Amino acid sequence: MTLKSYTLIPYEKRAPIKTRAQCCGAMLRALGLHCSVPLHPQQLTWCALRRRRSVLIGSWLVVTLLSWGCGGSGSNSAPVITPPVITPGWTWLQDTNQLTTGTAACSSSSTTCSILSVPTTAGSVWIAYWGSNASTSQIKITGVCSDVAPNSCTTTNNGWTLVPSSACAGFISGQLQIDCAYTVSGSSGQSDHTITVSAAPNSGGAFAGFVELLPPAGYTASFDVAGTDTNGGNTCSSCSAVNLGSLGGTDAIFQFDDFTNNFSSPPLFNVWSPYITDWVGNGISLNATSGAAPGPLSQGPAGYWVTGAIAFKSSAGQFTGPTRNYSLVNIYEPQTTQGCTPTCTWTIPTPTAGNLLFVEAASIDTIHISSATLGPGNSLTVPSGCETAISNVAADIQSCAYIVVPNSPSSSLAVTMSGSGVTGIVAYEVHRNTGTWALDAVGATANIVPTALGFMNGQSLASGCSGCSNAITGTDDVIFQGIFDPGGAWAISLYPMPFLDTPNGNEFLATNASSVVLLDTANGTAPIWTSSNGNPYVSVIAAAFK
Repeated sequence: MTLKSYTLIPYEKRAPIKTRAQCCGAMLRALGLHCSVPLHPQQLTWCALRRRRSVLIGSWLVVTLLSWGCGGSGSNSAPVITPPVITPGWTWLQDTNQLTTGTAACSSSSTTCSILSVPTTAGSVWIAYWGSNASTSQIKITGVCSDVAPNSCTTTNNGWTLVPSSACAGFISGQLQIDCAYTVSGSSGQSDHTITVSAAPNSGGAFAGFVELLPPAGYTASFDVAGTDTNGGNTCSSCSAVNLGSLGGTDAIFQFDDFTNNFSSPPLFNVWSPYITDWVGNGISLNATSGAAPGPLSQGPAGYWVTGAIAFKSSAGQFTGPTRNYSLVNIYEPQTTQGCTPTCTWTIPTPTAGNLLFVEAASIDTIHISSATLGPGNSLTVPSGCETAISNVAADIQSCAYIVVPNSPSSSLAVTMSGSGVTGIVAYEVHRNTGTWALDAVGATANIVPTALGFMNGQSLASGCSGCSNAITGTDDVIFQGIFDPGGAWAISLYPMPFLDTPNGNEFLATNASSVVLLDTANGTAPIWTSSNGNPYVSVIAAAFK
């Protein structure tokens, strides 16, 4: 509870409150506190009247309530504080590190980096992040500009803000450096973002990215806190992320990093646990009530590691996000293809009975999933409508299958294709806390033509969707999306996971097919993918489970 959120009326002007029940009821209306039994009489001293809010509590009573609670006469029980539940609360919209081509691309000799994003949403939070191998002099972001068309923005800091006290600028002399900037009042339709830094890195190149987060519907966002962790400037194999301490509300937190070597603690999709690890490999915490650091983060061999973090609160203050029913237990993605003849067998982490195992396959040899088993006698379902090919590249096909893991699970996944050929797969294991699994909707669309900027819709499962069996009917679904884009898709909106550490983050058939998943959603809207290769057609599939 933050006293600064309330305007107090002087004691002598208050309206009299004569009973414990009146005060408790008025508190409930004004502050959303639930009192299980009436207040102790001593706690009536500082009730004050406020227009349209009925009653607010003076500073003495706030302290007293927090220590004494809403107990009955003589009680010292703690208060029962019930923050409002807001669904979905904070939403991840996108994280992209796709650089635009041309003069503004990142390089060791350039002081600018331009990023192509999915067109932005009004009222969102934007974060621009940058990093490089470090010289002995620290380099920081000096400005950011955004506009509609690529490489067209000209007004630096048009709504962008440099983080106060350079709190997002991490620096290990001669090794690594990072920085970020932000805006909390993003406009719609912006797709080009150019970051300007104080000096060219001169060696090792640079990286940059753009993140978009949406505050709870009907509320506005504001900056809360930022910080960095350089692990003391020393090398580490088990390395710390940023501890932001106490937060000013129920926040959205973004953490990003740069490090010397490679992640050494698979599964990669979960390296930022308990945060979400997004497809770029950054950490996201939505509806966060604590600024405690995630991790630790591991690399091998030991090397330098620097992490930056930035958190945003909203005018909703403290609230409770939705209860999560689903969790991603495991992802199997071998990062190599197999020549199926026509059956391929993979050894996957043994799944748990009752969980959902969902498999996507992609091939460049005109073949699709015909059947699949998880150990002897446990057949996967190959749903109708979850298969598509690209007409001008008819050999490029993606398909899917699934099973609710039986009581005697196996680690042997055998996938029989419709013919022999090169195949890539990704297998997801998802756990649910309550309920039983049911297929909700599937869809597939071929021959999608990207826009001039490379934007293309994924498969819609929303009302009126084309190419789908039906719109999703569940209010809390798991939705998988796949894309076959010869040359490789890049970024995607709405679907943050998974991070597979492949060339484009979520690819499972190199430079061809990608897969993503969204948990606990009632939003069947098609995501937007971006492509950097200029391919004239792509195909997409989707499957939802409730």
